[in-house]
Amino acid sequence: MSGDNQHFIPLHVLRGFAIAGDSKFGWEYRADVPPEHKRLKKLASDYQFYSEPGPESLDKKITDHENDDLAPNIATLRKNPPGPVDGQLAAEIISHLSMRSESTRESLTSGVRVMTARMFSLFDDESFIRNFVGLSGKEAGPRFKDKIVAELLKEPKIQQSNIPEEIITRVAFGLAREQFSTSHRQFAPALRFKLAALHQSADEIVRRSHNKALDQGVVPEERAKVLAGLIWEVVEVPYNIVLPDCIAVGIGKDGNARPLLLMDNDQLATVAMALSSHRLLIGHQADEAAFDPMVFNIHAIACSERFFVSAVVSPELSDWSRYIGLQSSTVLNQELARSFEEFISAPVISEAAAEAKPQEEEPAPLPPVAYHFLGCADEPTAQRIAAATSGVMQELSAIILLNRLDGVTFAEDYPAALATLDRGFATRTVLTTTDEPNAVGVAMAPVVLRDGIVKAHIVMRGWIGHGLISTDEEANRTATQIFVGQLAEVGCIELFDTAIPGIMLTPFASYFDSFRYTQVADAWSGYFAARVGAPISPEAGERHKTLLVAALKRASEELPRLRLDYRFHGDVRRLLDASMKQVGYILKHSAYLIGHNDGLDDKPQYDMLAEELERLGLKAWFDLYAQDLQTLWDQRGKWGSFEEFIALGYHAERLLWPYGIFVWPTPDGGCGLKVPMHTDAARLPAEIVRRPLQTIRVIARGLWRRFRA
Repeated sequence: MSGDNQHFIPLHVLRGFAIAGDSKFGWEYRADVPPEHKRLKKLASDYQFYSEPGPESLDKKITDHENDDLAPNIATLRKNPPGPVDGQLAAEIISHLSMRSESTRESLTSGVRVMTARMFSLFDDESFIRNFVGLSGKEAGPRFKDKIVAELLKEPKIQQSNIPEEIITRVAFGLAREQFSTSHRQFAPALRFKLAALHQSADEIVRRSHNKALDQGVVPEERAKVLAGLIWEVVEVPYNIVLPDCIAVGIGKDGNARPLLLMDNDQLATVAMALSSHRLLIGHQADEAAFDPMVFNIHAIACSERFFVSAVVSPELSDWSRYIGLQSSTVLNQELARSFEEFISAPVISEAAAEAKPQEEEPAPLPPVAYHFLGCADEPTAQRIAAATSGVMQELSAIILLNRLDGVTFAEDYPAALATLDRGFATRTVLTTTDEPNAVGVAMAPVVLRDGIVKAHIVMRGWIGHGLISTDEEANRTATQIFVGQLAEVGCIELFDTAIPGIMLTPFASYFDSFRYTQVADAWSGYFAARVGAPISPEAGERHKTLLVAALKRASEELPRLRLDYRFHGDVRRLLDASMKQVGYILKHSAYLIGHNDGLDDKPQYDMLAEELERLGLKAWFDLYAQDLQTLWDQRGKWGSFEEFIALGYHAERLLWPYGIFVWPTPDGGCGLKVPMHTDAARLPAEIVRRPLQTIRVIARGLWRRFRA
């Protein structure tokens, strides 16, 4: 009968475990306390466990199912001779009883609390959240596309923009990576508050969810369908069987037992439920070995959440009661650990490794170096310069790999020396010094090929050699810093070619990757060079900052002009090459400045740069770029693939976005381009008047495309 004292294990089930000669009582075992002689009406029950009493209540619904179906069927299985059982009947009994129990609620509540406690600490960890939302990679992954991009694509303004989904994805992912640190600091406290509230109210939340599930169906259909497919039988045993609070035990294909509730359907091999103190209901897959009833009690006790019931009291059961909750808690912790595992990428460092101090390395012997002086030094001076360069190299050989240094050339006519350098392989590109306004090229370490080995040959202006032997402190420091930067470039070549052999001098298969990487190739090696050389000339940061600010301002002027020109000439390659040239200057000088600052213990502040970055909306981008360069540095010599470098190409396309130029890779390895018309709508009328012939050509091209289509 329905009432306030509601059994989550029905009374008619408990009667099968009553004490012989004392049918209204049973023994309740809990961990760490003596077994309690307890009235069955008070066993496995709680005040209004399901609902308040009433004609339409959940408790009334469950009671009706017990009276009409469950109790008669269990009575039949207890009364009839042992043997085969109908699968549908067994499935309905076990599905209902294991689902309705307190053990179900306790397991779910424990799971929620363990999860929230774990997440509470993890959500302070920025790297964990990045992984969790799919922002830890260099490209948008499935989780980010499914959760973030899918919602963006529902926005009416996005749908009306006619911007390709690939661009939406790339822009959303890029901006999310840039803004994440700021956003994390803002939302983490609120998120932790919600987690704390969830932890506090877990029992009530689970109770409502549990009752809702039971109200929708007292027999879970999906689990019942799986159980009905097993081969079932009733087995009678001469020894005492206990009733766990989880009702049924599942044995997985791996041989491990767990509460049936916590067993995945596809891993289920065997199910066992105690019908009475001497009868078991057992089901198993056709290809699984028969279950040994002798091991049921120990499995049942370990799978119990809080208690088990027995018709007898014994020292053995009292001893085993300490295992109550073992399997349910183990399973929950294992599953939660697996759930978090894919989001946690922090390396494990042993205590010995953490405490180990780097040993001083002996300077490596210098390779033979050929010196060339082209119109910039007489013989005695050349010898002094060569000796000075050798001294610098010897000092740096402990930290910079110089085995790939082919030679050093000082030249009065620096552009001519670059153009005529024998590189040892065929190339259509002639080396030229920088043509960037406000910047004069003074040194370069081009890649050369000697006897099949990739090397570098340093070419510098003649005055740098004289600076290396100058008694003027500033001139000497400037020359040394430049030379050290070039030596670092040589070291980069060896690190790269050793870690990822066969890539250098190999053409790109993808034009998209090629035109992006071209702009960051000098940037990442420039970061390394600036970082190594920073302690020699700390004041060089001001020069890097000045050049970067100039490059940012110049891009703000040039890119809108280039975009407007594209409206009339329609040449995609022309727009991309010219635009990327401006982007390359920003990437290069940013990398130099970031590397320089990272190489100093006392990092200077650049207010003027910060203002310019804020004006352009690039402050978060600059921080992310610094982070990506620092990651490459930290992994130097241990890079796994060229993809780690190609991923830097994101920063090249990112700098085009503020100017309404968007690119993405096409399936054939090419480059898609989108330049939304609204970015130039205000200027086009005047430009059409100013460029009548070009306007006619634009119209003609459009008509020709329509005609061909």
